[in-house]
Amino acid sequence: MTTTTYTMPMDTPVGPLVLESDGDVLIGIWLPFASSKVEDTAGTAPQATGAAPRATGAAPQATGPAPRANGPAPRANGTAWVAAGTTRGATHGLSAGHDAPPVLKETAAQLDEYFAQERTEFDIPMELDGTEFQREVWAELTRIPYGKTISYGELARRVGRPNGPRAVGQANGRNPIPIIVPCHRVVAGNGIGGYGGGLPLKRALLAIEGVRA
Repeated sequence: MTTTTYTMPMDTPVGPLVLESDGDVLIGIWLPFASSKVEDTAGTAPQATGAAPRATGAAPQATGPAPRANGPAPRANGTAWVAAGTTRGATHGLSAGHDAPPVLKETAAQLDEYFAQERTEFDIPMELDGTEFQREVWAELTRIPYGKTISYGELARRVGRPNGPRAVGQANGRNPIPIIVPCHRVVAGNGIGGYGGGLPLKRALLAIEGVRA
């Protein structure tokens, strides 16, 4: 069954984001990504995009909602979009002149508070589409407190995979709702590690929370 999803652009202090919803819950946040390579989330090897892109999605459009087939289009300045998830169906981009589902408005409001350092936790209805193991990793990410970081090895131990930091790193990199599900709070044992949106964005998010990396 095809499910219609909606995307809404949002300008933030760390760059433009695209929020995605099925009309009832948040299902994705697209990060700007301008580089051709990024260190993988476990900090061990390069990969082409950092996070697996959705098969469908939309960029902000100049006029009215219209279905798109293959994800957000590149911005005029050459920025690509990166996110994770699976195909939901036809996606409609919402321009400033069209109303957005309430969940997208609330997500934008809470993100604004986060970037202003006025919010340390989020209260947004979400649905994270992934395997059972991926959802287990993503649930553990939400338990990392604001302003704290853990290593990929520690994350692996917390989900019962003490010998699998690479596996949890890959699941971390496929997190479809970054920032709210804080994969940026996981770092390598010998450095910052990688991030689907690029290391400058990861450092900026950690800096908002008072973490130097």
